[in-house]
Amino acid sequence: MLVETSERLVARRQTVNAFFLSVHTLLVSAIGFNFQSAFSSAGWTGPLVAVIGLCVAGILVAYTWRRMVSSFRQLNAGKFAVIEQLERHLPAAMFKAEWTALGEGRDRRKYVPFTATEGQLTVGFGFAYFALVAAGIIFAVV
Repeated sequence: MLVETSERLVARRQTVNAFFLSVHTLLVSAIGFNFQSAFSSAGWTGPLVAVIGLCVAGILVAYTWRRMVSSFRQLNAGKFAVIEQLERHLPAAMFKAEWTALGEGRDRRKYVPFTATEGQLTVGFGFAYFALVAAGIIFAVV
């Protein structure tokens, strides 16, 4: 049963990732539209303010996503700690053997945790939005 809850957690995590990628896609599209409007019209102030607002929203979404990734990592680690404890009382410890075969997450040639990739993605979006805010402010000043 515990293994099944772990599998459901992974499925939930994938759904959450798809949701946040969709939100970022929407935000990036809206930012692009507003940047285009800012450069192609004389009244650039409104679109530029919209870009900055959307970027701030994007930074908050990226932060929220990062927190959720961290939470999922902690939940999964807790579940596998319990599974490993239970396996000590069983004739075979399949999850422990698999983790050992994967170098216990220390050898990047054997296994790269998906959490690392998710974390980098959230930080990448956050930095991109921050850079766009800076570009928008520079554009407004210049």
